[in-house]
Amino acid sequence: GPVPQYGSGTISVVDISTPEAPTLTTTIDLPFEQPLGMVVRGRTLYVVCAGAFGEDYLPVTSGGVVTIDAETNEIISQIDMGLTAPGPTVVLRGDIAYVPSALGVHLLKVNVAQGSVLRGEDNPVTLSDADGYASWVTLGPDNRLYVTSFQEDIVYVLDPDTDSVLDAAPDVEGVDGYLLDESADLGVGPVASAFWERASEPDQLFVVNTLANNLAAITLR
Repeated sequence: GPVPQYGSGTISVVDISTPEAPTLTTTIDLPFEQPLGMVVRGRTLYVVCAGAFGEDYLPVTSGGVVTIDAETNEIISQIDMGLTAPGPTVVLRGDIAYVPSALGVHLLKVNVAQGSVLRGEDNPVTLSDADGYASWVTLGPDNRLYVTSFQEDIVYVLDPDTDSVLDAAPDVEGVDGYLLDESADLGVGPVASAFWERASEPDQLFVVNTLANNLAAITLR
């Protein structure tokens, strides 16, 4: 299977048919630096690259999304997203891909079929004006997007049909999302999330909190 190589701008393709002795079969050179994550749909890979960062931790080269044929390892297309620091994950909803931005509590949005940027450097989907950044995005079973905000310790819920934030916590004044932990001195630092879809009970969203060294479980309302 393909493995992104952080910082190199390449993807390594590894043959795991013999688990005890996996072998490197090829390396795919990407048009952007620092591939951070990818999603597979059928025989197609969608890879998000952040681009290179300078000493001030701001991007100095463009990031983007690269589409790759997983059978031939050929690059099909690439979408230049400018100095937006996209990543570390990408979520597909039809032909629309959503990517967090490390420059704020923002989402970026591209059409992978048309190769176009819909919400980018000049018009990102803003979930909050607070200091921080969007660290992860997950597509829920309810077809909504769940976005973790690192410094705020909040999971925002986004309606992808309107790109608007939904009030997921009406009982918490001033908070439009799920507040993970307001008692932590240094914050909890959410960095990743995944859903557990349950047949007879409400679905749960699990969130990895790197600063608190724990896993939070959110039962959807």
